[in-house]
This record gives sequence, C-alpha cells and structure tokens, in this order.
Amino acid sequence: MELITQINAEKIKKNKKNKELMELIKDRVKNFIGLTLETILNIEFETKREGLKIKKSWQRNINKLGFNRKSKSA
Repeated sequence: MELITQINAEKIKKNKKNKELMELIKDRVKNFIGLTLETILNIEFETKREGLKIKKSWQRNINKLGFNRKSKSA
C-alpha cells in the first residue's frame, strides 16, 4: 500500500511539473507569435509610408515562403 501511495505521489508531482512546463511553452509561443505579428505589421506600415516598390518586394518574399494572404481558408 505504501508503494502505491509513493507511486501516485510521484505521478502527481510529474503531472504538476509537466503542466508548469506546458504553461511556460504556451507563454513563450504566444510571445513569439506576438512579436512576429508585430514585426509583420510594422513592415507593412513602413512599406505603406515608403512606397509601393518596397511593399511589392515584401509581398513577393512572403509568397516565396508559401504564405498567400488571398488564400481561402478550408
């Protein structure tokens, strides 16, 4: 009985640690996505100010990466 209690305590401890790790990963992913979106929006804002030529090259680079802003969602 004592062994079962010890195993259960270890499982609970491990689950708690995994949950904390998942929360940390979620926070980091949210920060990364936020910074990425902020960067993209800043680039778009700057291109509108500086002219069509830069904006077109930026769109071309995005298309090379496989992102198409006009694509329809499934």
